Amino acid sequence: MNEIRQKIATSYNRKGVKLDRIEPYDPYLTNNGINKYKLSPTAYSSGYTRVNDTSEFPYRVTCRITVDVYGVQRGGTGFLVGPNILLTAAHCVMNQEDNDNLFANWIAYPGYNNGTYKGISSGWSRIYYSPNWKNGHANQDDWCLCILNNSIGSQVGWYGSMSYGSSSDMKNLEVKALGYPESPGHTEYQMFSTGTLSNISSGKFDMSAPISEGMSGGPISRTSDYYAVGIIKGYYTFRPETSIGVRITEDIINLIRENT
Repeated sequence: MNEIRQKIATSYNRKGVKLDRIEPYDPYLTNNGINKYKLSPTAYSSGYTRVNDTSEFPYRVTCRITVDVYGVQRGGTGFLVGPNILLTAAHCVMNQEDNDNLFANWIAYPGYNNGTYKGISSGWSRIYYSPNWKNGHANQDDWCLCILNNSIGSQVGWYGSMSYGSSSDMKNLEVKALGYPESPGHTEYQMFSTGTLSNISSGKFDMSAPISEGMSGGPISRTSDYYAVGIIKGYYTFRPETSIGVRITEDIINLIRENT
């Protein structure tokens, strides 16, 4: 990983690129920087805001994930961060209840809204995840970078992703958590909640935005723009009002760059 960092730093410093982030991309922007779509109204339900029109950016680059568990379909969330790159939680790719074996029939659907967006979907061909994940399933290790079979990000766009150098800079950061909750919505509808960050460490943080099963793997983005700073992990069973996010680190940013 140190070799990757050095190679990327040398290449991008020459180009004046900020190494702490990947820029967002929206293929539907017009030349004057205005999205061709108008923002749609949203409906509120049980503390979550439902996205009525997932053709909007960045909702269209948030993906519903479906997997097969011995004939039963289960759902999760992921988000595009490059032309053929998706970030999600490791437990949305590997089954903790089955010795971390890979889920069968794993498919990502960008902008899903009780049906596919323009019929676009993709499986993955290669994955990267923390070497410590299978050793203890620690919160900070619950991330997975999926290299997709298809460049669906070129069609719908992708989130910006950002790594903060200082934990103190993230304290009280206002964020939006997006995903496909089991309740409400039965993972058929995209929803989001908002809150602030606290208890930030090198690999994870706490979040006051509520989340539900099915939202795992979804983006935690700054409310001020389209940069994701974390990945939804879950919530504390003894403190369900407090959610857990996996921090997007420099290593994850470098993996995205290395595979773009």
